[in-house]
Amino acid sequence: GDRKQALDGDEPEEADGDDDDGDDEEEADGDVADEDDYDDDDESIDMNQALMRIKNREGGGEDDDADSDERDQDAVGEDGEELINVGFEFFDPKENDFHGLRTLLRGWFTAVGEDNSTTISTSDNGRSSSSKKSKRRGSKHDDNARQQASANNSKLLEAWNIAKSDLADIISKQVTVGTLIKAEGSGEKGSENPPLACITALNLHTHKNSSSINFIGTFLKKKAPPQFKHTFNRVWSEGIAGKKQVGLLVQARLINIPPSCVPVLQTELAKDLEWAQENEDTQALKKSFAFDSFVYVTRAYYPLDYEDAQTTQQDGHGAKGKKEKSRTKKGFEEKKRERMWFHFEDEVFERHATIKFDYSLKAKTDKSQGIDLVDQDQVIMVIPASKWMTIQQEVAMML
Repeated sequence: GDRKQALDGDEPEEADGDDDDGDDEEEADGDVADEDDYDDDDESIDMNQALMRIKNREGGGEDDDADSDERDQDAVGEDGEELINVGFEFFDPKENDFHGLRTLLRGWFTAVGEDNSTTISTSDNGRSSSSKKSKRRGSKHDDNARQQASANNSKLLEAWNIAKSDLADIISKQVTVGTLIKAEGSGEKGSENPPLACITALNLHTHKNSSSINFIGTFLKKKAPPQFKHTFNRVWSEGIAGKKQVGLLVQARLINIPPSCVPVLQTELAKDLEWAQENEDTQALKKSFAFDSFVYVTRAYYPLDYEDAQTTQQDGHGAKGKKEKSRTKKGFEEKKRERMWFHFEDEVFERHATIKFDYSLKAKTDKSQGIDLVDQDQVIMVIPASKWMTIQQEVAMML
């Protein structure tokens, strides 16, 4: 069916999960900041606007007036913030979810905005010899290198935007395996509201010719550090060749989604995979969903102390500016020992990962998380599919 399950809850607090049907699905907690510095033509999804539309649509008449005062009192949080009582509904992906999925994917994977040194070192072979000749020529060369890095990042961004559209298209058309969460009131087929979260697994061999799988695979294989490069490349290559059934595990959601939805999303993915292995039209398709492992992409961050954040914002020029910048850099180094996850369940994924590595993203403001300034990592994990049931149980026990 198009509708999988409905769940009621208070936003931004947790939702109370009532499983009325056999097919249940829910949604998850905070997502990372959007790529604000690299906006494309996507129409952003505003959770609060979506919820307000639902509230206005469901506004009662005279029969509801007797209880309105009591509801209004219940809808105010401890800090006087209005809480909106909202339900979530769960749907199979549809092609008209393309634009909403594409927007969700902006916060799921970042191929630009990282340290430019990687791009500079690969695109400029004469940097060392040039910079040694003179300060003047070295400075000019550095400017050229920065311009080249900027041009390379622009090309990378353009390629990712194309790949992102392709990935959203693939997810929206894979109906048998995948789940979307939407605000209540999305209609019987879920077409009235955009998706607020999604989970799916895409077989690398099935989509080996797609621009998105090719882009992500090429990018991640370059980012893998030396100690993991061989093993990660082998996992990805075996998946592309069909020697092993390797899935790209995509979990994307908005920050307002309650953590209590996560175990249900994971359960629904397991149900979808089981159904596909038994009911897909061909043996090849059935086999493609019997995954051996998943490649999982997520993010982590390193929060700064308030004093460090203030130092960064007030950083000036000259000797004083250098000193403050040095203090800030020290703050980053100290905080990198305390990596935190945007998605709480990633702590469990990390415990069961056979391969894990990361690459740094540039620090950016993320007011939605209440963090003044955060240094972020994109984290890549390879997780055995045989551990999925254990992961589900451990994630559920965290709530």
